[in-house]
Amino acid sequence: MWMEYEEFAEARGRVRLVLLNAEWNRGLLEGCPSREFLDLAAAYCLELEGKDYKATALVKEYYLESWGVTEGELWETALENLRKEEYGIKPLSEILESMLGPRMGSFHDFPFLYVLTNQRVSHGAAGILRKDLLEEFSKLARGNFYILPSSVHETLLLVDGPGIKAEDLRDMVQSINRDEVSQEEWLSDNVYYYDREKGELEIAL
Repeated sequence: MWMEYEEFAEARGRVRLVLLNAEWNRGLLEGCPSREFLDLAAAYCLELEGKDYKATALVKEYYLESWGVTEGELWETALENLRKEEYGIKPLSEILESMLGPRMGSFHDFPFLYVLTNQRVSHGAAGILRKDLLEEFSKLARGNFYILPSSVHETLLLVDGPGIKAEDLRDMVQSINRDEVSQEEWLSDNVYYYDREKGELEIAL
């Protein structure tokens, strides 16, 4: 299907960045250009669309040869598209209440937990590659925060504070991955930490 976009000029608006776990997806990523990001791989995805279908496909190295572009050019194109994509950061309580309504009562137990994803809620975890979104949330949080890799489609942002331990968060993420998330949607068993002063994201442990 990618051959519908034989010219890079036709494909460039459809190039997206996707985050995948580098170790878990080693076979899938073989032959695909990507960049290391923490314990993840930032790979390239091409959005495909026809009269009767919508699909995505990982960009292969031979696509670049056919298009006559370098990986660096592809990276800049994908970043540009990522910056244009509409992302939102919403309190988890707001999302849960909109989904479940009064059945679940109050969600005041989650005052410092937020969801970061794109409007399509598809491979929205790539939003953590956007420094502007992380800086924006650090201002809202007035400090540092953890990023919990909920799935390849979204991440959870947790404002740092007294009593919060990275070890506990990692254990929680690992448990949820095994019990609640489809294996093909696992992003990572690690937890990430954003330092507002440094403006850097790192693995918490």
